[in-house]
Amino acid sequence: MSSKLFYMLFVNFVTVNLILYQTVSVSISEPGKKLRNATRIAIVNGVPSLDRPFYVKVVRGRIFCGGAIIDKYWVLTAAHCVESAPAIHLHVQVSAYFMPQATLARKYQIKKVYVHPSFKLSDHPLNNIALLQLSAPIKGKIRDIPMCFEDYSHGTRLATCGMGSISGSSIRLPTSLREAFFTESKFESSHPKNFRFCRGDNICTNRLEGDETTSSCFMDDGNPLYTLACNSRTPICLYGIASHYSRSESYSKEYCEGDNYFASVPHAYDWIRETVMEF
Repeated sequence: MSSKLFYMLFVNFVTVNLILYQTVSVSISEPGKKLRNATRIAIVNGVPSLDRPFYVKVVRGRIFCGGAIIDKYWVLTAAHCVESAPAIHLHVQVSAYFMPQATLARKYQIKKVYVHPSFKLSDHPLNNIALLQLSAPIKGKIRDIPMCFEDYSHGTRLATCGMGSISGSSIRLPTSLREAFFTESKFESSHPKNFRFCRGDNICTNRLEGDETTSSCFMDDGNPLYTLACNSRTPICLYGIASHYSRSESYSKEYCEGDNYFASVPHAYDWIRETVMEF
């Protein structure tokens, strides 16, 4: 399926479900616990996030992806979110998303889109990462997150945040930023059928023990993945960008209960630095 056809189908899916969302109430539960009627909290089974001022929305029409501020002029996101869209059709929204019903979003136009030169769209995309150069600097306090420039070890504590769907079977958006926690999975870890996707440009994650349903979901593409300080929720550096997710089984009706994959920032670090340093 071509990326253009996939995008058109996805827009139709999102539009229908956004309409349905207006009539659906959202239930909230403690992390790791099942909700009545199979409703789960975002990111699917995440928790309310602390302030993550580096998180932004990358908006394209009626849908959005996540992104991370790495400089007052630059945002990092997933390549498949922006590679077929002219910069004029995109903008970045900055807000205090961790606050319920945050409405004072500042919009920043995109000057130019830089897609990783080795990006390839497939069921498991290659180098799924892109840079957005903003037309004007982001105002206010310093909001960027430093990039990780080297790989961490197996079992490293990681977190991702986003405003994506709270359900894997329909589009249901949260009222505030959500956060989910993982550890990094390497080749020798518990993904024997998927370990081949845990390659240099891709980071695979394990859910925390006892938290079997935590997952990124619709509109979480492009979300930041970051390492955490020991025994705290303090971010250290930007480790990955949400690339894609999968069902646990092919017949499952829940799209967001399987594995999570993130484009590796350390793998793309040299390209990112070279691109940014040109300006």
